[in-house]
Amino acid sequence: TRMNALLKGAVFEEFRRHILPSSEETLHFSQENKSQLTFPSDVIDPDNVVRTQKFFKRADSLHETKLLRVFDKLDQVNRVDPKDPKTAEVANAVVTFVERIIKKIGEIDPRFTSTLVRGGSFFDDVKVGKPDEFDFTAKIERLCSACDALESRFSKRKKGFVYLVVKDVGFIQDFTEFVTMGEEDGVLNQGEQILSLRKIENHFSELVDKALHSIDVPKALSPAGVEKGLYWHSVHNGPCATINATYRSTSWEELGLDIDIAPTFDLPKPLYTPPILELRTWNNMSDSKNELMSKLTEMLHSKLKIMVVPFAFDKILETQNTDAKTWSYRYSETWRVSFNSLEQFVFSQYDFESVEKQIYRLLKILKETFIQKTEDLESRAGTYDIKLDEPPSTTLTSVTAVPLGVVPAFTVEPLAGWRQELGDDSSDDSDDEASSNSSSGRRIKYEVLYDRSSLSSNSDVDDHKPSTETGERPSGTVASSESVYTELDLKHKSVTQNPTSDGDNLNSTQNCRSPKPLIKTYYLKMIFFFMRFMLTDDEIWTRENLPALVVFVLKALFFVYSSNQKAFNNFWFQDIIDLPARPSVSLEILQSLEDIVDELERRMHDV
Repeated sequence: TRMNALLKGAVFEEFRRHILPSSEETLHFSQENKSQLTFPSDVIDPDNVVRTQKFFKRADSLHETKLLRVFDKLDQVNRVDPKDPKTAEVANAVVTFVERIIKKIGEIDPRFTSTLVRGGSFFDDVKVGKPDEFDFTAKIERLCSACDALESRFSKRKKGFVYLVVKDVGFIQDFTEFVTMGEEDGVLNQGEQILSLRKIENHFSELVDKALHSIDVPKALSPAGVEKGLYWHSVHNGPCATINATYRSTSWEELGLDIDIAPTFDLPKPLYTPPILELRTWNNMSDSKNELMSKLTEMLHSKLKIMVVPFAFDKILETQNTDAKTWSYRYSETWRVSFNSLEQFVFSQYDFESVEKQIYRLLKILKETFIQKTEDLESRAGTYDIKLDEPPSTTLTSVTAVPLGVVPAFTVEPLAGWRQELGDDSSDDSDDEASSNSSSGRRIKYEVLYDRSSLSSNSDVDDHKPSTETGERPSGTVASSESVYTELDLKHKSVTQNPTSDGDNLNSTQNCRSPKPLIKTYYLKMIFFFMRFMLTDDEIWTRENLPALVVFVLKALFFVYSSNQKAFNNFWFQDIIDLPARPSVSLEILQSLEDIVDELERRMHDV
């Protein structure tokens, strides 16, 4: 069939070459020399080829008509419709709340007068579960207009991040308190000054807290934990000041909310064009014109801006001595390059009921249901022993630290039986290398050079919750792996992390939004963007083809985490910018993907 020709074999091979190229091949596609799926030795370990082929065969054998019914119901009961009256009620209160915060911030400190921009999964129509997370950016107008005084330089230490070098101190004299000396990096010259990510981030969070105590808060909103004496405050959460709130009304008895506000401004010169917009090797993938690429290029040249947001990253340095391995964590003053405005534009091209948005919602549901860290998954994937030789998390149960230079480095030796906290490393730009692993009954030395926890809250209550990727943050606890539900209702039922042998249920996502995801939702977005820009034929993007498109993504993920790289090209940069997943994480992701196919096969029998 046409579907087989477009989404299997040769086309998947060409897709693979773009997200995970081999050094032995070139990105050139021609109708005359199409090839079937290959396994280059520099891309995939020969030991993983058979497992990958088996997964592909099982995934391709899923009955598309029955699977479509499963997916339709799954989306219907889990998607969050912004036009639903109950949902709109919550959103209106949150928007009013944040608008007042941003206005008050400008009154308190005119330097940080900002334009409020809505973003994230809710406003992109791809939110699943409940309307309990809202993302905003505050465009700092003075820094947008001061871009001529700053110069962006891409860091050599971390791809996708830039230093903001001060070229004209006089032009940004009002911001001199946020300037610091440059650090060691090949792109910086000795003595150069840079705009400090940490100083801007901390000051913005302080302004949010001050505003919270001086605005009229909508009556339906109250601080999370107010019954325990907690008051309005924000916590550091990736690039954002996060406000945890509770919404109560006649429509909602009680709804916990996470409200993110990220300070941002335009990426300073030199003018930067994402490599994806300069790529010309996709022209022969389809006979149809790539109108989406043309629209995006035009918008970038006329209206859209690439932004920067404050997002500290960890660099793990490993040292081997006679006693044990030692890992140190290094902090950097680089800013994350954000393509949020471009991503919002892409999503804006499709309506709520579109196949494109339905696919993305379904991928999020499957990820939040299955691709999560659990002890049961660890046991079935056989990763416990592997984790003993992997670095610890930067989030440790019994350790706090501060940026290097504030306190001296120190070593912690955990007691026998002590178990590390499972830190969340799936936020949009956190490193998989910083994910944690258990180490019971073994003494390991940890050299912790800094700790974000001391900076995670501007109040005297440290209730920092790590973000889970693309804006999906934990708002509940993970139920036991035995609990299941029968209605495919991910909004109200309990959750299981993997299918049980005697169950007849697909897992819930609502309570599965734990701080323990194995992959970032942003990875799903990148693969989805690759697909939408590569497969330009509108005949592909139909409701009937939805199952094959979802399976296409699952196969892509399986290939990536079977590979030697254990990472894939970022859509915008056309390069691998993320650290590879740990071996243990890769094995657990592969097991999770196999669990998804198991559950889909079982679910189709009930249709």
